[in-house]
Amino acid sequence: EAGTDVLDFQFASVHLHDKSSGVLEPVAATGLEEYPKTDLPEFGPDCDLSWRAFAEGKLVRSGPETNRNVYSDRSELVVPLGPHGVMVLVSGYEAIDTEASKLARIFGATLEAALTHINRQSELSEREEELKQKDERLTYLDQLNNVIRNIEKAIVNHSTKSKIKT
Repeated sequence: EAGTDVLDFQFASVHLHDKSSGVLEPVAATGLEEYPKTDLPEFGPDCDLSWRAFAEGKLVRSGPETNRNVYSDRSELVVPLGPHGVMVLVSGYEAIDTEASKLARIFGATLEAALTHINRQSELSEREEELKQKDERLTYLDQLNNVIRNIEKAIVNHSTKSKIKT
């Protein structure tokens, strides 16, 4: 929503890179009602503007005159979000000014940092869960080892078969 509310674009969408499919999948959108989330396209290497922004890590700008826009015949910015994906911002029919481009870059950098933080938190949670499972396994093995030691002590300390049974 910040893409439309704060940056004053008519439409904004975020597409994140899916490593398994190798495409940029739409995960969020706001603005123009003619682009409901379910109808948003995935972007692959064949999508010139969005994939170029993602692969090169550079903001890509297009206008009505380029006829190569992602969504429409309006002016668009495709803002890279590092290894995470892209944010597509659609304006009116006029060219997007330098100030709006600068704000979009700042917003994109902020969004990229947030996505990086979320990914790291997720990785940390996974590692913590793995460590918890390993700790539980080690605790079990330690208890089992203590039982085995007690049995061995009982065998060593008692010389007859009848004393070992008790």
